[in-house]
Amino acid sequence: MPRPTVVVFFGGTPSNHDLSMESGSWVCRYLPRARYRVAPIRVTPEGYWQVPLGMLPQQGSVDQVLERLWQAVPAVTPAAGVERLLARQPRAFLTLLRGHGGDDGAMQNLGATLGVP
Repeated sequence: MPRPTVVVFFGGTPSNHDLSMESGSWVCRYLPRARYRVAPIRVTPEGYWQVPLGMLPQQGSVDQVLERLWQAVPAVTPAAGVERLLARQPRAFLTLLRGHGGDDGAMQNLGATLGVP
């Protein structure tokens, strides 16, 4: 049976971006990657999404991988980000966004619309 995909959203608004990035990195580091496919998605302070095409490796340093991903993956509109997201067939969302897109329920509504808890 394939490992379920867990999408981790982090980053977001400028006032909370750094704390959310730290929290998102921590979650990506400690989710059991042997059990779940972890798909990180960074929301830039401007509201664009960085959606890597692959998943985090099952083992190794997450911090180095994330740093390289954010340098290499272009930021796209949220609509284009959702398209990339749907290609992964997510089973769960973890939202570590604060402010717009997080506390306002937008990501929870996106999950509800897509049938993803």
